[in-house]
Amino acid sequence: MHHIGLELTLFRRDERGRSIEADRLRSERSLVRFLRALTLHNVDLMREYGAPPLYAAGVRYQREEPKMEMWRDVRYVLEHGHGDCEDLAAYLAAQYVLAGDRRARPVIRGRWRDDKWTYHVVVRRGDGRIEDPSRRLGMNARAFA
Repeated sequence: MHHIGLELTLFRRDERGRSIEADRLRSERSLVRFLRALTLHNVDLMREYGAPPLYAAGVRYQREEPKMEMWRDVRYVLEHGHGDCEDLAAYLAAQYVLAGDRRARPVIRGRWRDDKWTYHVVVRRGDGRIEDPSRRLGMNARAFA
């Protein structure tokens, strides 16, 4: 297996360490695109190799180390038994796409907290319902309230 890494310039700050609004918005758009790509990648993997439904897979939410964000596909999540919010949301969205909900997708929620933007990824179903697989699989309910 080959690992592919991307080093991206996202969420730049000014000389005082403040968020640059235009860069934040561009960075959020980029994250949406990468989430869509991860979901489509998962769809392909699930078609080729199969995968159990997320909530029956025996995986759990596990937060990553601060300042290091790794986006992991369904095979990684199953092999290691855990993922964080974008990993689990991309898994669940791919599962719903394969089940016929073609409009299911991960969505980013952001909020200003402790002088910085924090983000969380959930799934929006085709009918508009929001589902948070991270909370269901062990994320502290107050982590992103």
